[in-house]
Amino acid sequence: MEEVDVSPETYVIADPLTDEEVAYSPVYATVTADSLEDLAEFILRDEFRTVEVIDPQEMKLSQREVGRLLARANSRLRAMAQVMARRADRL
Repeated sequence: MEEVDVSPETYVIADPLTDEEVAYSPVYATVTADSLEDLAEFILRDEFRTVEVIDPQEMKLSQREVGRLLARANSRLRAMAQVMARRADRL
């Protein structure tokens, strides 16, 4: 983690599952990693609504790297779906 900026204002939106208002406080974090896979678990968190890659301008991934990245994303999405299903069951 190189830099964290918590200056943006908090905003409120409706939660898509409950229609209740939820407050968000944007945080801009600058991080450095050796590979996209190293960042996968971090950037695939539910708390992140937007991720922007600043540098490098272009990336070239091998077939193996793409496969590993997609597998990690799939695993995270399945876990998030399970959490959402449990939340929905409680309603």
